[in-house]
Order: sequence, then C-alpha cells, then structure tokens
Amino acid sequence: MTGKNSGCLLAGGNELGNLFHLSTRLVFICFLFVLFSFSLMISGCGRTGFSAGGGVVPEVCTDYPRIVDYPDQAGLYSSLTFDRYNIPHIAYYDFLNKGILKYAQAITSQTTCGWDIATVDDQGDDNGQYPNVFIGEDGLPRIIYFSFSQDAVLGIKNELRFAQKIPNPDGTGTFIWQKTGIDASGYRGLFATAVMDASHLYHIITLNTKTMDLEYAYFDGTNPAVFEPAVSLAGYDVSDVQVSIAVTPGAVPIIAFHHPKGELWVLQRSSAPPNAGAWQISVVETNVYGDDRGRYVSLAVDGQGLPHLCYFIWKSSVSTKHGELWYGHFNGASWQKTVVDKEGMTGANCSIALNASSRPLISYLNSSNNDLKVAFLRDAVNMRWDTWSVDYSLATGYASDLAVSSVGNVGVSYYDFSLQGLKFYWIGFY
Repeated sequence: MTGKNSGCLLAGGNELGNLFHLSTRLVFICFLFVLFSFSLMISGCGRTGFSAGGGVVPEVCTDYPRIVDYPDQAGLYSSLTFDRYNIPHIAYYDFLNKGILKYAQAITSQTTCGWDIATVDDQGDDNGQYPNVFIGEDGLPRIIYFSFSQDAVLGIKNELRFAQKIPNPDGTGTFIWQKTGIDASGYRGLFATAVMDASHLYHIITLNTKTMDLEYAYFDGTNPAVFEPAVSLAGYDVSDVQVSIAVTPGAVPIIAFHHPKGELWVLQRSSAPPNAGAWQISVVETNVYGDDRGRYVSLAVDGQGLPHLCYFIWKSSVSTKHGELWYGHFNGASWQKTVVDKEGMTGANCSIALNASSRPLISYLNSSNNDLKVAFLRDAVNMRWDTWSVDYSLATGYASDLAVSSVGNVGVSYYDFSLQGLKFYWIGFY
C-alpha cells in the first residue's frame, strides 16, 4: 500500500543556495497574472483516456496543470487520494488565511473541470499542517492533521486531530465536518504521517516534542490512540526530520525516515498491531564523506509486502555539489538502490506510488529549474527510468503528493510558489 510522507516544502540545509535562484525568478511575479493563461497552455503535455466516475475524464481536465486554490499560500502541504470512482480528493493547508485546513474534490463533466472546496478546520491558531486524506467505506473523506496553538498554561500546544465528513444530523441532506482529537497531550502531531489499511484502521507516526521520540499508534477513528516509542532522536536536531509510513497487505507497519545524522533508516515490525513485536531497524543509507542521504523520503509497499523508497541525496563530497533523486527497493534479501535523476539539483520533495504491476512512479522537484518532474520505471530488469517535466511555471513543483487510483490513473497535487497556490495534474494511465 502506498504510504504518505511528512515532507518539507522548501529546499533545506545545503539546498538553501537555490533559494537565491528562486528569488530572482520571483522578481517576475508581477507579470504572473498577465501571462498566466499562456503559461498554463505550455506548462504540460495533454494526456487523455483517464477513467473517472465510470466514464472517461474529459480532455478539458487533462490538457494542462489545474489550479485548485490560490493565493494565500494554499497548498503548502497537501495530501492526495482517489475514491472508488477514481475522482481525486485533496486535503491541504492554507497558510496565510490564519492557517486553516481545507479540502477539495474534483468536479468534472464533458465540458468543464473544477473543484468543490470546503473549509474543514479554522478553529484555533493554526490547523492543517501535515494533512493525510483517506476515503472511508462510506465513500466520504477523513483527514488526519496537525493543529498548533498557544495555551495559557502549557505555552505552545501541539495536537493531532481527526476530521471526517458525515451526514448532517438535522436531516437536511447536507454534510458537516466532525472533528475530534486523536491526541491532546500537547506534545504530538509534528511531522504527523498516516496510512489507512484494508480494515480502515489508521497507522500514525509523529514526533513527541517532549521526549524527542518518533512515536507510532494505530487509530480506529473513534477510540483514543495509544502512542509508543519507535525510535529516539533525543540529542539530535530534529528540524530536518522527514518521515513516511506504509503498511503491508497484512497491516504490518513500515516506517522510513531521514535521520538527523544524514542517514536513511527503515523500521518494521514482525506482525500487525496490537501484538506487533519490537521494531527492527535497517540503515538503508549511511552518511558517506559528508553526503546527506535520505532527505524527503517517501515510502510505498507492494502486494508482497516489500518496501519501495524514493529519496534525495545531497552530494557534498564532489567538486560540483549537487542533489540526486534515488530509488530503493527491498527484494526480500537486500536493498537494491539506483539513481533516478541526477541532472543539476533534483529530487527534493519526492513522492512515490506503485501501479498495479508494482512499478514505481515518482513526482519530485527539479530545484535547478524549479519545475515539477515525474519518473516512471520503464525497464525493471535494467533499471531504466523515463523522466519528464510536467509543469514549467515560474517556480513550481514543491511539496508534491502523487497517487495512483484503483484503475491506474495517476495524479499529483503540488504547490506553485509563483502562484502561491495549489495545483493538480493528471499524469496519465500506468
């Protein structure tokens, strides 16, 4: 099953030099609205033939990247999934508008393509970072997300919340968002990442800011979640931690994260909760010659329960410093790793998903050009990848989340820095 990753919006650490390049491009932002229609026309390749709602997504929805919501820095964090009718649903964070959680569902017809947008949670100081969206058995969305507030007693208070769309009890045939707390200790929710298993149980990994442990819990949507330590990060700078979680077909959780030491770690248990046993640790990438390995890690699990990873390696040991996108797969005996793209500074904010044949697709940021790219493993024997850019706008492709529907439709949600908004792109059928 495809997992979710906490991600980071902007290039961090050694990539900060690219922000100068980004800032020069944003000088032209005043021309954005004049050139906006033209930039959309040239920013992607049209792909048709996507199944949705029992039919085909009209070409009007697939000919270029679609704006979902803007400006106000809507989409700084986003999470994408498809329902049983292959319609995309996105949960996302709207930063400037007080910091609120929003939700969008695609609305399509043969002549139009749009989005039904709703505010999910605007109560408190800041809501909606690290959203994770799922579709329940009733076909309605659920969202796990982070909430931040200033408490008079506790000071800074972190909270992990759960929102679900339900029929309005007043019998009017409308819907409301019901919100509950998963954990109100005041210390959990940062970097929250979750996945839903086949039994509609939620598996969550988050940082406890009091103990500095990455903690895991499973949640049934109703009863309080009980968190337990997975690995301690005490004594490390956790500002650069990125984490992703997925489950096997048997609901065994697997966690991948970028360790502050500049390493890529994978944790797995021997069985599904509640009697899941101890966490087994594998170090997939070690810090070699000062290289920072495993940033922006994203995790997916195939039908045999084997993990697949995409991640970023910052090559600081070479004369020309650059970043690379890498792919890793555990074949049951060892980790097989290969570089996917090493053109310039590329591979940040990656997101991985698998098609029905367990072939990986990866969305990622090309920081050299600030555009959104996609990679597909065309030849699994010789590990040959097809890579291409799907959006060439002024500064786009940040915080992408890629998903594959049940019939093989591929889409990606992402943040466009120049637009200061959320976009969605139909990648194609794979």
